[in-house]
Amino acid sequence: MTVIEVRNQFRECLKNQYPIAEIDYYFKKIGSHFFSWDSTLLGLQPHKKLSKREIEKCEDTLKDLKKKRPIQYIVGEAFFGNHTVKVDENVLIPRPETHELVDWILNDYAGSVEKKKVLDVGTGSGCIAIALALGNKTFDVSGMDISSAALKVANLNAERMKASVRFSERNIFDTTDCKGTLDLIVSNPPYVTYSERQEMLPNVLEYEPHEALFVEDSTPLKYYEAILNFAKVHLVTGGNLYFECNPRFMRQMKKLVLSYEEYSCVSRKDAYKKERMLRILKH
Repeated sequence: MTVIEVRNQFRECLKNQYPIAEIDYYFKKIGSHFFSWDSTLLGLQPHKKLSKREIEKCEDTLKDLKKKRPIQYIVGEAFFGNHTVKVDENVLIPRPETHELVDWILNDYAGSVEKKKVLDVGTGSGCIAIALALGNKTFDVSGMDISSAALKVANLNAERMKASVRFSERNIFDTTDCKGTLDLIVSNPPYVTYSERQEMLPNVLEYEPHEALFVEDSTPLKYYEAILNFAKVHLVTGGNLYFECNPRFMRQMKKLVLSYEEYSCVSRKDAYKKERMLRILKH
């Protein structure tokens, strides 16, 4: 088979599931990632014969796409701002909204000259922790997660991106062994309620780790409350917490934060004009 024949096969097999532009993007992404195809190959050499290995890999990928498996898991990487991070089904695929939270932090601490101890709670792939460590050399960053499988991905990312980040397997609901003080805490914890599942796409529901996505409808803010309690002990006075939140619960989030006499907060909208981010100051 030739390049153009395989591309046309992709279009025909996936036309009822994805727009043509998206299909073509997937085809080019697969070619560049697995075979180092130049972006001009299809235009300049449409009748180039593919090897047996190339054809088989394309066919396998086509099957994955038909099953709605995310392209990020197929190629094993995802974009996060200016970085490319490794991902697999043990970690969430990073979202642009989450990088907006990172940008907020980096902008707030752009003039920092003293070392700041930073903790990312529920670090997953490590994308937030690594982006912060690379973005501000005064940050002394660590990340914690309950999933050992996720931490393997995080450590791999830190190693390949040459980021000095320490990761540990910990549960935010059991922090009796945690010592020391922190200047900054950040978290993008599970915040989608199970009742919102019907609003989500199959590629998310069937492949991304549910323990990193969902929270019970009866306790939608339980992770935030645990982190706020943790920060009462470990965050310095004048330190900040940064949260990514479910816009549906922002009003309740603010009420929860202000129920603590130690905290005040300010929210921020994401690029989609949804009130999703929260910065909390400890007094």
